[in-house]
Amino acid sequence: MKLKSLTIREAQSYEKKSGYIGQIIFAGPLGKVEIQVNDTLSQRILRECAAEIVAASREVAEHLTAHIIEQIAIEEEELIEPLPLDEVVEDKTPDDNTVEEKLVPSGEDEEEIPF
Repeated sequence: MKLKSLTIREAQSYEKKSGYIGQIIFAGPLGKVEIQVNDTLSQRILRECAAEIVAASREVAEHLTAHIIEQIAIEEEELIEPLPLDEVVEDKTPDDNTVEEKLVPSGEDEEEIPF
């Protein structure tokens, strides 16, 4: 016989039971066996699984935390990284016809603003 399912859940208020209840189903060539699980057996099963549940939870939390830290580092690098400024252009202002030097990011054209 092979284990087909194991379910454990908290008993609902309308049920005449308290704590955890569940069901274990074994099936084989000659048929199946269903075992109703009470709170005592449910707690014993959960106690056996507790260490693995905690370990899996820690692993997931560490993975998520590492991913978040990596994302923050990437975003900070993108915000802090300066634009490459390698071209000096002249900016003529229409009001007083003076010439000012202005750095423009490489690869970007200066946009003309109509007055």
